This record gives sequence, C-alpha cells and structure tokens, in this order.
Amino acid sequence: MLASAAPAATVSSSSYGVSANLNVVGALNASLGPVSAASGSAPGSYDVSNSLLTLNQSLALIATPLVSAGEQLSGGLITATAMSDYPATPRGSASATVADLSAGLFLDTVLLPPALIAGIDSKTVQSSAWVDASAGLSVGGSTVLEQLALGGSVLGTLGIGGGLFASPAANTVLVDLLGLRIVLNEQMVWGDGVSNLGIATNAIHASFDNFLLGTQLLNGDIIIAHSQAEITGYSASAAVPEPASWAMLIAGFGLVGFAMRARPRSRIVTA
Repeated sequence: MLASAAPAATVSSSSYGVSANLNVVGALNASLGPVSAASGSAPGSYDVSNSLLTLNQSLALIATPLVSAGEQLSGGLITATAMSDYPATPRGSASATVADLSAGLFLDTVLLPPALIAGIDSKTVQSSAWVDASAGLSVGGSTVLEQLALGGSVLGTLGIGGGLFASPAANTVLVDLLGLRIVLNEQMVWGDGVSNLGIATNAIHASFDNFLLGTQLLNGDIIIAHSQAEITGYSASAAVPEPASWAMLIAGFGLVGFAMRARPRSRIVTA
C-alpha cells in the first residue's frame, strides 16, 4: 500500500469591513475598528461570518475655537466572512462587503460654512482573497465597486469617472495628490511560494502623508473592505511506498523471476 503524507500546513483567512487610524501631527490620534471582523485557521474546517447592520461614526481630528475638522464614516450592512474546509481541500478564502459607503474629511471654520475636503461614496464595496495548494501554492484577490463617486474640494475637481473602476485592476492608483493617495484593489503578496504564501486585498485604501487639513498636518490610513488568506508550512512531498510495501514488491519480483526460470523452454524441431 502507498502512504501519502498530507502536507503539514496551516491555512488561515480573515476579513473586516472598515478600519481607520489617523494622526494629527502634534495633536491627537483617532482610530476606528476593525469593524465587523471575521477570522479562522485550519486544519479543522471553519466557516466564520460577522456583520453589522449600520455604521455611523465620526472621528474628531481638530478642535479649536476657530477651526474644527473630522472624519466621518457611514455604511449600511457590513459583512465579513472567512472559510476553509482544509484538510478536505487545501484552500482558504475570505471576503468583506460594505453597502452604501460614505467616507469624508470635513472642515468647519468660523464665519464659513462646513466644507467637505475629500469624500468617497459607493453603493457597494467588496473585496475577496483566496489561497490554494491543490497543485502547488497559488493566491488571488479581487475588488468590486458599484457606483463609485468622488467629492469635496480636493477630489471633486479631478473629474474622475467612478464608473470606470467597477472591477479595478490590482493596485490601481486612483489619486496621488497633495499627500493623499487612494489605491483601489490594493493587493499585497508575501511568502516564498514554496512552503508559504499569502495575499491581502484592500478594496479601497486611502493614506495620508502630511496632508494639510486646515492648519494641521494629517497622517494615517483608512481601509475599506479588507480580506486576506495565507497558507504556511506547506510541503509538496510525493507519495512513497511504506517499508512493508517495498518488501511485498521485492517478493513479487522474485516470484515472477522464479516462475520465468521454471517455465519449460520450447524447442524447434527441424526435419
């Protein structure tokens, strides 16, 4: 009999809907989430999900008598899933979906009406990531954006048609301006591709690098719909016979040889 050693591997996956970590230089830090997170690890199959019906959060970033500024995030149903049936199949996956997303930076100055500096809206934001070891290690990810729209004094003037990015290519840079960088379908892959491999997908990643907000500098990140999957400790060992099987094979070859030697030889008789 042939003994095939199953790969001594670990499959893991995770996802979340929204995360924000912002810092106003010399002032304060503000963070949110991860919101609606799900994760799992195998061997031992798992199918984990988490959801939040609505999200309506505000992060105060500047608060002075003359100027106030903040970040607002809202959404409808937010769902996150992570699953794997390993060791039945060596695969793990995750997905995250945010419905009715609205995210923006607002500035309120004395004697002036409140202003939207930069805003992103989308009917649906979804990311996915998977890892598979059925035929060597492989990973993949994707992003779906429905009715993406940009607004505000910084983004609204760019005239970018959000409908062009319903299924953006990996690492599509939507905006890189004035210290604000927005990447769609951001994908990061790690591992040696032999024993371990992983991928993370961010449907929308907005990063701030000394972005001028009022009279202050803003740094940090906002991530919408994050999914990741990873496999570690994988070994593609081929099936090899057990010692008892080797003995049976050798004995079998010996019997075949003995039978061939014992078989009567035919003779050709000529007249």
